[in-house]
Amino acid sequence: MMTDYHVHIGQWNDVYFKAEDIFYALKNSGISECWFSSTTSCLYSKTIVAGKCDAEALSHEELYLKIRDEVKSALEYAQTIDFKAHALYWVVPDIVKSGIGIERAMTECPYDGFKLHPRAQEWNLDDPVTVNFTEELFSYAEKQNLRILIHTGASGDDSPKRFEYFIKAHPNGLVQLAHLKDLDAQEYMLKNFPNVVVDSSFASENEIGALVGDGIERKRILWGTDMPVTYWWYNVLGKEKIPSIGKELLTEFYKRNHYSNESVGASYV
Repeated sequence: MMTDYHVHIGQWNDVYFKAEDIFYALKNSGISECWFSSTTSCLYSKTIVAGKCDAEALSHEELYLKIRDEVKSALEYAQTIDFKAHALYWVVPDIVKSGIGIERAMTECPYDGFKLHPRAQEWNLDDPVTVNFTEELFSYAEKQNLRILIHTGASGDDSPKRFEYFIKAHPNGLVQLAHLKDLDAQEYMLKNFPNVVVDSSFASENEIGALVGDGIERKRILWGTDMPVTYWWYNVLGKEKIPSIGKELLTEFYKRNHYSNESVGASYV
């Protein structure tokens, strides 16, 4: 079984990526399982809230329902093609603060974990309300044996250490740090917290090799692609006209850029 631990569906900037197309591309590239979240959640990104780009104006409740139904439909489709898909609830602080709590989200949709993106959305850990619901979701994930996937980067906002307090406080909760950015911080988290793993999305073989060379077990480096964000970067960004996108094109891209039987990805699952 080959698993892609970092996949998305939904609205990403100016393109909507259908779950049917993404799951088809993965399955027909030799992938049998994935963990995914909806980038439609980025309609509440910091740049959009600041009015720096156009976005569909949705209330908190409308966006929550849109994403819930989108994910449920994706899971239903996955079953029809015998593809194992695990959904992660992309936690948007503004939605939680509006009164749509973690318990409601997890009750209304069969999520298998959470996605946190402290660069796309503001996670103000100096705010008591934010601290309280962050503690709630880490506690919930630990008790229910659910995964938490956290975007990381090289800035202060998305440092791999950003949620260190909560990771330390919940040692039985599995936390997946994405992208291998800021390798020193990633290595610190891996060596200090056995409940932490990382994924290889947007990471180079040199970055992976550096961790392994410093004693990190390969089994703690999960294979992930961030598909179809990668497709958007290479085929849509900067184009005056959005090119046609379909399942066959996505499959071809995935096979060529992410996975084949000879790919390096297969060696560090």
